[in-house]
Amino acid sequence: MPVYEYKCQSCGHELERFVKSVHMQEAPACPQCGKASMRRLISRAMYIQDEKTKMDQLDPKYEKMMDEADKPFRADDPLKRITGQSLYPD
Repeated sequence: MPVYEYKCQSCGHELERFVKSVHMQEAPACPQCGKASMRRLISRAMYIQDEKTKMDQLDPKYEKMMDEADKPFRADDPLKRITGQSLYPD
């Protein structure tokens, strides 16, 4: 079921119309000015990608950032600054 885009030739108003049939239908009247001067626009094609394809298209830096974010967080060790001995085992 397609979604058609229309633009009014009189006032320039654009709208999208969900159509239950692929057969050509009359252009709707403009909801803004009421004239029957709507023309159908050529729309971009849409395709659906699976999650793997989306992840493959990400910037390689993103994967490195995610790896860094997964590392355990370690707050500054105040005892090590004062005494030289760490609170955290290495």
